[in-house]
Amino acid sequence: MRELRKAPNSLACSCLANNAGATWATPDHWDYMGSTFGSVLRESSPKADTQIIALRYNAQNVLLPHRHDDPYISVLVHGKYTELCAMRPRRCEVPAVIAHSSGEEHADYFLTDAVCINIYGADCPAERGRAVAAALAARPPSDWRQAFEVIESVMGRALNDAAPSKPIPPPWLQRVLCEFNWIGNAPLLAAAEYGGVHPAHLVRAFRTYLGTTPSAFRHRARIIEASFQLLTTSASLSQIAAETGFYDQSDFTHRFSDASGLPPGRFRSIFGVKSLQDCPPTFDIH
Repeated sequence: MRELRKAPNSLACSCLANNAGATWATPDHWDYMGSTFGSVLRESSPKADTQIIALRYNAQNVLLPHRHDDPYISVLVHGKYTELCAMRPRRCEVPAVIAHSSGEEHADYFLTDAVCINIYGADCPAERGRAVAAALAARPPSDWRQAFEVIESVMGRALNDAAPSKPIPPPWLQRVLCEFNWIGNAPLLAAAEYGGVHPAHLVRAFRTYLGTTPSAFRHRARIIEASFQLLTTSASLSQIAAETGFYDQSDFTHRFSDASGLPPGRFRSIFGVKSLQDCPPTFDIH
């Protein structure tokens, strides 16, 4: 079987980074695949250095690859979209709260009409993002207006009222995350051996530091590798399924669609190099 290029093992290392909030200016609208940057529904500044903007997007709208100079928080309060960030597909459904780091390049495809509330210039955005998520879970809004009010309230509080930071994984777990072959078929017991810990301790550490399980982490790593192959090669879906640890093409299609919100072929047609090669280059938002 032909050897495919492998994606960098960025999933694990990205789990160790803190994401964070941003300043923003509306760029010109592009005319590619219906790409626009949304229509403003409401704006607010609960603090002098913080801006909250509610934006509406139409179904099948595409946000071309772009990046922000500063970190920011995006809260999906209505609809669904698929995001591609560093070759990592993400299925975004209500109530998704996403902290984008500064300079992070991403592109988006809206599966339905949607409303996002973006928070720019937040102090300690990662913590603020967790506080927003907790507040929305405690008081589920009936529409985007109520969600906007909840977010305004959270952003107006002192930081010590916000949710606590997540603990940093110990060195042995960082090594396992970044160096173990999560794409391969080695049993997960081998990951515990690689870290020099008991399997039960590995599971507890994953739950404590990552909020997931080794099995779910492996599945996500395979999805990311499959995304890399879809975007950078012309390999068939059956080839990619075999190379990335899925049972067969049907299993791959089902699991990839569930993770990204799009079937593999549709994902490739929207985000692949061939699809985006004629669009304007990646641009910065200051």
